[in-house]
Amino acid sequence: SKEDVEAMVECVAQKWGGLDIVVSNAAAGGFRDLDDLTPVNFEAVLRSNSAPVVWLAQAAWKHLAEGDAHGKLVAVSSHGSNWAVPHYGAIGASKAALEALVRHLALEYGDRGINFNCVLPGIIATDAIASMPGSEGLIEAASERMMVGKRRLCEQDVSSVVAFLCGDGSDLIQGQTLVIDGGVSIRV
Repeated sequence: SKEDVEAMVECVAQKWGGLDIVVSNAAAGGFRDLDDLTPVNFEAVLRSNSAPVVWLAQAAWKHLAEGDAHGKLVAVSSHGSNWAVPHYGAIGASKAALEALVRHLALEYGDRGINFNCVLPGIIATDAIASMPGSEGLIEAASERMMVGKRRLCEQDVSSVVAFLCGDGSDLIQGQTLVIDGGVSIRV
């Protein structure tokens, strides 16, 4: 909730004397076909996956704008924002909304010395993906489409890009969604 986010940001800022980096990694929604989607389900997915980045930005921007270094906010999206993935329509729509919100946050707050960006990881064999219907086939198909030799995508590949976006070297990257998928998304 917006109130919980505000309280969390203030608690962190008080305890640590400020706030330099925010990572919004919200994901929820349950895998279901759009035919089975109810208004309550859809609103809950948007509230869980898209809205938190706005509440975080509203609560944290003053802290992120303090100091000489750029403040950083990085959100985590998914291929469902661009691709039609089985049982993923509501989540995919919420992630597309998340990416649009990050661009607009960059427009509204960027001049205050804050960078807003997204990472879009490819399919990684995590517990969350394992709960998705047909996940074994998706993971295998994604791995076969990667163009990085025998290497497979892992959580550390994504966290390294998030760490880069949180550092000084990314000061001129603004409002972007960086795809970390080994080239899967550029193949025909």
